Amino acid sequence: MPLYPPAPKAPYAYDAETHTATCRTCWISEGDLLPEEAGPWHASHQGQCTGAPGARPSATVLAFRRPSATAQPPCPKCGAVMAPMEFEGFDFFNCAACGRRSFCSDDYDDSELPSYTQEEDGVVVIYHGIGEVDIEATAELAAQAADRDDGGDQW
Repeated sequence: MPLYPPAPKAPYAYDAETHTATCRTCWISEGDLLPEEAGPWHASHQGQCTGAPGARPSATVLAFRRPSATAQPPCPKCGAVMAPMEFEGFDFFNCAACGRRSFCSDDYDDSELPSYTQEEDGVVVIYHGIGEVDIEATAELAAQAADRDDGGDQW
């Protein structure tokens, strides 16, 4: 039985499950294509194909997501060990000793952490994202609660 050379690969790949065609040169994909549309898509794509992709920028990954990073960094405020935490879609670190919250990364600004509330001694306290008490917002919330307790307008 004679051996024949393998058939050459198409200049694009087609995934029948996702209906996606991908250029094998630059790895750009187009979705929602039928198998018979993949070839014409690639032919039209070749006009703007940039060739092999260059170096891609590295993804921004939080420090505690990197396997080589320290698992629990020190708190920037008190130096105690911080534990990883997730809140409202944010991954960050929380210090149990002083309550400070931080991304512990140069890639993110800690002021972007969302504010949060905690009940302490029957009073709801509002905190800035980094763990400091928001005095103005807490006082306003207490005044609103006092108005509700008084029954509102008594006239």
